[in-house]
Amino acid sequence: NAIYIRAHRDTARLARALGAEDTARQLEEKATALAAAYHRAFWSADEKLFVDALYDGKPSAVRSQLASVMAIWAGLVPATEARALLARIMDESRLLPFTPCNYRLKPGFKCQTGGLVRIGTPGSGYLLVQVLFEHGLAREALDYFKANWLPIARQGTYCEHFGNDYDISYCHGWGAGAVVQLPAYVLGIRPVAPGWKEIEIAPQRAGLEWAEGSVPTPHGDIRVAWRMENGVPKLEYQVPPGIKVVRAGIA
Repeated sequence: NAIYIRAHRDTARLARALGAEDTARQLEEKATALAAAYHRAFWSADEKLFVDALYDGKPSAVRSQLASVMAIWAGLVPATEARALLARIMDESRLLPFTPCNYRLKPGFKCQTGGLVRIGTPGSGYLLVQVLFEHGLAREALDYFKANWLPIARQGTYCEHFGNDYDISYCHGWGAGAVVQLPAYVLGIRPVAPGWKEIEIAPQRAGLEWAEGSVPTPHGDIRVAWRMENGVPKLEYQVPPGIKVVRAGIA
């Protein structure tokens, strides 16, 4: 449902960029109505979390990181409340242990309850990292990468699940979220207009002292390097012709 709502909003932006204003407005109106219904159905005011599902109109007993991450990612949580919700779902004292990767394939499988089910895959962990960066929690995002991506990266590729029982597939491209998000947020290189005609360069330090790298675009490579010198941030960048930098500075 969260993906469905996000799809309406993203398609509305695409329609507006193409000049289809009536279509954009209709999609936005439907997304707003769907978002209100989503909040009524899945938000638990007592727990201040989103529940995972409804069965016969009643909330499931399962509570997971992913349910709340999806709601934040879909824009269903006000920015003023998102950081507090992220803090709740990142609280280690509330998180259940990782399950074996083939856990759901075994007879007698039962969903975990009594705490928050951890995100167990890079494909979903990518969304958690995304909303952490988007809400200014860059250090937490980088820590999550280190804790969860480094172990699976040591296998030589990005595998399907987080965990230490590698009875799983090793060919899952969506495990490579770091390849997208580290340049976008730690280097801070992000487009703000179609075709990379306009960009912002807004690195988030995430507790680091320096970072450097490049991002390919249709116009050529954008190169960024930043470092802290005597407590003062220093940012350098090279941008090919055809790209306008509308904002530049270290967050």
